Amino acid sequence: MEWQRCNDTEYHEYSSAGENPTRKGVKKKGSPKLAREGENCKVLIAYNCRDKPNNLRDRFPSQLETEGITDIPLGQDCSVNPSQLLSNVDWVTNMINLFDLGYRSAEVSEEEKLKAEELLIKLKERSRDHINGRVEDKKKHTHWCLKLAKTNLAVNAALMVLSEHVKDDLSVCGLNEDLLAVNPSRFRACTEVPSKEGAYLYFDRDNYRFIRSGKVTRRGFEVRHQEHFKASKAPQSSSDFYMFYPSLESPRCRYTTKRGVFEKLVQLVGAGFTPTSGSAKAMDRDWTEGGMLIMSDEDKKKIKTSMGTKVKELQKFQDICAYQLEFGYDLAIGPGNNVSRSPGFESVLGVFGGNA
Repeated sequence: MEWQRCNDTEYHEYSSAGENPTRKGVKKKGSPKLAREGENCKVLIAYNCRDKPNNLRDRFPSQLETEGITDIPLGQDCSVNPSQLLSNVDWVTNMINLFDLGYRSAEVSEEEKLKAEELLIKLKERSRDHINGRVEDKKKHTHWCLKLAKTNLAVNAALMVLSEHVKDDLSVCGLNEDLLAVNPSRFRACTEVPSKEGAYLYFDRDNYRFIRSGKVTRRGFEVRHQEHFKASKAPQSSSDFYMFYPSLESPRCRYTTKRGVFEKLVQLVGAGFTPTSGSAKAMDRDWTEGGMLIMSDEDKKKIKTSMGTKVKELQKFQDICAYQLEFGYDLAIGPGNNVSRSPGFESVLGVFGGNA
């Protein structure tokens, strides 16, 4: 069966008879009995298309475009892939402005689109273990914010490729390896943009590896770094991060459990934005409306009613965007190197403490 995406948000199904009834005009399912009687239902359409080749199997969406199958955004009712995002000049331009990526062009190569598609596959594979391992309450595994997070892994993949933060050859990266280019020169130091917010990374200079990602809003990267530094000095560690990387000033520094010391870590920008900028003020919009994320109207309603009444509406969307950025970078770090046990989206999930 072939599906063509149309501007009026309808899917048109083409039966072997050449008819093109709209989705609304076809019964939800039907039955073999109705199909035998010639009733227009999905069972009959599926039967009539049984011998047609599957033109979509084992292909990236960007490859399909060259064969006459065009992916046109339908807004809220369809999935969006990284190559589709990176093919949209408006979205790419918005992201370049939002995250200060002026060093690159808004024209994205086909090679980059394919890399983003490959990255998405790997992020999805890791997201299952992430949720199962870090969200202890299994009832929250189906929480709306985690569903939204998985949908927006396409955004993570597109942004990481756009930012040139991904290894050149992902095909050699297994489930336990870093997907990020282990090269700090590809990343901006947070000290250069201390007041920006968003997602940051910590890089271990001694062992030459990324060891965690983090999210910060309502204060800048520098303030968050100082909060981490203070906690690393404490006599008792409040998380795996501070246990494995105590400060030289902490009595824990002589423990054999440590992997390094906090002073040897460098805080790098994953994706940083200025919350008062024009692009950041559009974070409450869907990607087709000038925003960053893939969001339905229902998603927007849920975000607006989350995190309590004291948080301003736009701030809630900026928090969700920052959590999403942290989530993607967390998945891209090799699990064996990653010292964070935070599930992400803590203030939305209602999970707090112990995993800073």
